Amino acid sequence: MTMEVSNWCKMRETGKGEKRERRTEGGLPPFRRQRESLLPSPDSSRSPLLTRTSPLARTPAASRDRCKVGKSCVGAVREPPAAASYILIAAILLLGVWARAASAEEAAPKPEEFVKAAADMKTELGDGFIIERAGLFVVAGDLPRRQFDRYKTRTVANCAAALWTDFFETKPDYPIRVYLFRGKASYEKWVPKLAGFKPHTPYGFYLPSRKALMMNIGTGGGTLVHEMTHALMDPDFPNCPTWLFEGLGSLYEQCSLTRDGHIRGHVNWRLPVLRRGGFIPLKTLITMSDDDFRGDREPLHYANARYLCFYLQQRGLLTKFYKTFREAHKAGTDKTGWDSFRLVIGEPVDAFEKKWHAWIKTLKWPPR
Repeated sequence: MTMEVSNWCKMRETGKGEKRERRTEGGLPPFRRQRESLLPSPDSSRSPLLTRTSPLARTPAASRDRCKVGKSCVGAVREPPAAASYILIAAILLLGVWARAASAEEAAPKPEEFVKAAADMKTELGDGFIIERAGLFVVAGDLPRRQFDRYKTRTVANCAAALWTDFFETKPDYPIRVYLFRGKASYEKWVPKLAGFKPHTPYGFYLPSRKALMMNIGTGGGTLVHEMTHALMDPDFPNCPTWLFEGLGSLYEQCSLTRDGHIRGHVNWRLPVLRRGGFIPLKTLITMSDDDFRGDREPLHYANARYLCFYLQQRGLLTKFYKTFREAHKAGTDKTGWDSFRLVIGEPVDAFEKKWHAWIKTLKWPPR
């Protein structure tokens, strides 16, 4: 049995201010049957289906220069194993694990920092909002108490715990503020006051400059999990390449928590995008720059990155890849993830790629 944490979102980078100041744009494709979500509904204390809107409406990315990627294709890249690189990466990984284990307890926010964050949020928002701490988060919401508690516990606290269990080791040394607005009117009223600009997405976004997530929670909770993944990845894997940063975040737009505290991604609306646009060759995807990723074919790049992470998850390799790559990136021996990827998959890239393509064909959306 799993706890569903579901939503579908479309991401874009604002290109203003912070390097990773991304605003989430998304929606849900129209379909009639979908597994019930354990996330609270905007208007119910039960676990209803999420609001459905088209995910394919896209606002142009306001990032840097657009990329000019050629036609999508199904390709395979065969390269001889780089044995020396593999040995070096493995050694770095072991040294990283040893160093983390030998170090003192990581810095954590002091209790007074949470008190200050809550007081600041109270001053900003006034009456009508519940404001409470949930682990390293301070959560504010103009929601009914029962609905607020479900989001605070099941989505924020539980999903964060699962992400730390599966991936992250370095926790933020500051409180992360989470603003949950009950619907469109509240969201559009408060974001300009808090962020200084009108929201460019109806769903929500992570604002690194304020260490804050601002969400129209009336659209569902999957966007919140996506943005939480970014907020927690930033201190754990600084300067993570965009393909993995967005691939992992988008994997949890539709996800569940297992009884033993792990997080699992599931099929979502990006599958039709992948099938229509086609596969990006793995080496092209994994070595893609941020500018290229956020070019004219950004939705297809998201879909490829998400479903590569999904396939690694299904083969039990995603956590291993993330941790191997993080340590190699930190040591300066693998800046893209390509060497770590070849090390972790344990077979020629073209063989892996063929199996990935075949597996994608077995997936269904909407789920039956």
